[in-house]
Formats: sequence, structure tokens, C-alpha cells
Amino acid sequence: MRRLKKNTGLPKSSSEPERKGETNPSEMKLTTRRRFLNRVAVLALGGAASLNWLTACGETSTPAGAGSTAVSLSPSPITTAPTTPTPLSTTIATTTGSVATTSVPAGSVVATTSVPALSTATAVPVKPLKLLVFGDVRTDGPKPPEVYNKLVQLATAEKPDVVLLVGDIINAGNSKIVVKNQWANFREATAPLAPARLLPTIGNHDTNFMDWAEPLYLEAFAPDKLPTNGPENYLGEAYSLDLGPIHLVTVASEMPAHPHRLGTQQLAWLEKDLSANTQPYTLVMSHDPAYPFGPHKGSSLDAYKGERDTFWNLLKKYKVNAFICGHEHFYVRTQHEGITQIIAGASGSSLYLGYGAGEFQMYMLLTVTANGLNAKVVDSNGKERDTFNLG
Repeated sequence: MRRLKKNTGLPKSSSEPERKGETNPSEMKLTTRRRFLNRVAVLALGGAASLNWLTACGETSTPAGAGSTAVSLSPSPITTAPTTPTPLSTTIATTTGSVATTSVPAGSVVATTSVPALSTATAVPVKPLKLLVFGDVRTDGPKPPEVYNKLVQLATAEKPDVVLLVGDIINAGNSKIVVKNQWANFREATAPLAPARLLPTIGNHDTNFMDWAEPLYLEAFAPDKLPTNGPENYLGEAYSLDLGPIHLVTVASEMPAHPHRLGTQQLAWLEKDLSANTQPYTLVMSHDPAYPFGPHKGSSLDAYKGERDTFWNLLKKYKVNAFICGHEHFYVRTQHEGITQIIAGASGSSLYLGYGAGEFQMYMLLTVTANGLNAKVVDSNGKERDTFNLG
């Protein structure tokens, strides 16, 4: 009987020729090991990552058809072991070069690869900026008219950040005590809109051309810390500030000593201010219209047409989005040489009728979102009367 040679599992000596068709045990073990490691890598890591892992284990991929399975370079979904999910913290990619990682269940094996830093920060939704506009409230005796209270209650739902007041906020009485009481009553009526900041422009009826009433106007808005960056003699009455992406400029058109007039000092300051502005939106506010629509033709900024034209040319030159004013007791929106003028003078005072304008009490809301600067006009019944985009 022929005796079979015992297989020791050791490699044959180099002097012993290999029989035809016989598999080298050492190569068979190596191939088996590669297959095993490759299978584990694919299941745990996915194709692209498994190639790196095999190399780290001292193995190299073998071309397809040479006794092993080719490693796919196309991404494969990560498969995790069934464990109780315990979320890990998540890191958000930033412009400083952090690598984004994803929350995964604890105990899972995750392939990590280098991710280029983002060129810009990921967009994060922000709270819209809201500016509420009232014009020509005009106290009815010591207190604001009842319709103003109604408008305030409607506007509380808007949750404004700022309230713009385009003048004639009160109808100044004939003594300091009366006027102080009128301002106190106005602030009380407007209190439901807190914590919105109040930013006014002076109107003719806020002083009724009485010099002693002008300091009381400034005193009434001391809690709002009006900017004092305007020209000399207009501190607190002409000013500018940035409200998020909006640059707001207020110019005084109804100083007691010179009504309906801006003057060369304000115009020079306005150009300097607008030329330094870097915000994407610009609003200019005053009491008198540049182009009156109703009964105040000749008793608005057009009373000094040369200065009015200089003013309007500055708005065009610096691409102002809108000029907001009051003085005429209605609502109307017009365009002059490409610049929008909004007369919003109907938030309490008696309406001017028969001029073809909006004959209703109203407020206007300006909202800045990712979609631009949008506006809507709402009447005292809560009905939207106008909507438009300003940029």
C-alpha cells in the first residue's frame, strides 16, 4: 500500500519542485487572509475606505482576476452594528477649516476622511428686521386719538424692532405742562409695542412753531437715545444710524425757526453721511414731502425748490431705496426720477379727502429678510392695502 505523505503545513523547501496543479499552502493562507480582511473592511467601512484600511494592515489590493476580489473605489453606505443609539456631539464646519462630522450611534466604526474647509460659512436663518411706520398721529387734546390706539393694538402682532414716527406726533398745546403731558400720554399709548425703539422726525405740530417746545420734543425721546451725529444746531433732530442692513437717515424739515426747509448745512452733512454708507439698504425720513400730492403743495420741501432738488439729486446719486414722509393726511406711494416717495401721514389725524390718495388710517411695516426689503400697508381694520418691494 502506498504511504501518503503527511502535510505539515510548512512551506516546501526551495529545492523541492512544486507539482503541477498543486496550491502553495502559504499562498492559500495569504489569499484567505486577504479575502477575510477585505470582507470585513467592505462591511464595516465601505469600498473607498476599505482600501486604505487594507493597506494599513499590511495588505495591498490585488487586481480582479488574480485570485482576490477587487476593492471598489465608489462610495458605499456606512453599515453600523445594531446597538442602542447614543448620540455623539456634532461639529459644524466653519471657515477656519474644521472638518464636518455627523452624529452616529456609539460603538459604530466610522470612516474619516479629510474634508476641505468651506469657503464661506453655512447660511444660518436670522430673525427678520421689522420697522413699523406711523405718521401724523396728532394728539386729540391731551391724548392720541382712539384710532391710533387701535392701530397700535393691530401692530403688536407684527412684533416690530423699531418704530419710525414721521412727525406731527402730537399737536402741541400752549404750555410746557400741557405739552409734557401730551408726550407722556403718547408714550403710554405706544407702550404695547415695547421693546421696540422709537425713532422720530420733527413735524410742524410737534412744536407749533414755539421755540420752547423744541427741547420738550427731544426730552420726550430721551429714553430712545437718539443719535447726536447730525450737524450742529440739529443734534437729535437730524441723525443717522445703522439698523442691521438698513442705513436710516433723518433730516429735519420742520424746525420752528425755518419750516419746510432743509438748509445748506443739513444738505452738506447728508451728502457726507450717504457717501460713507456701506449698508445694502438706505432709507431717508423727514416730515415734509419733497413732492407733495395734496393740499400742501407749496408748503412742503417744494417751498425751497433749489434745496429740494439738491436733496433729491443726493437720493438719486446714492441710490436711496425710499424717502418716507408725512405732513399730508393720507397714504400714497409715488416715484420721482427712479426714487420712491412714500407719504404715510394717516395714523390718527383727520384725513384729507378728494386727492386720489389712500383715504384710510394706516401703518406701514418694512421687513428685511433674505428676500430683500419688503413693505406692506395695513388699515385700521387690519386689511392690507398695499404691498411692494424696495430692494
